[in-house]
Amino acid sequence: MMSIATRQQVIQPQEQQHAPVARYGNKSRGVAILLTFFFGYFGIQNFYLNRTGLGIICLLLTWSFIPCILAVIDFIRLICMSEASFNETYNRIA
Repeated sequence: MMSIATRQQVIQPQEQQHAPVARYGNKSRGVAILLTFFFGYFGIQNFYLNRTGLGIICLLLTWSFIPCILAVIDFIRLICMSEASFNETYNRIA
């Protein structure tokens, strides 16, 4: 005779475990490149790419030349980055 616990295990279907599917957000690499090119001195691309802390630092340092140097580095990095790498870095939804 089956016990109640084993009977419930038999009745309930086994949950299938699926491999996690990578989902991506809606940020565009092209938009990030354009924001960096036109508004990089103010650090606007950092807000778009969810790097708020760096964006605030760039806004506070607009009187200096530091945000311009950071914008040139970001611009080159974004141009050289592949679309898949951009999605993994900035569009990943956990």
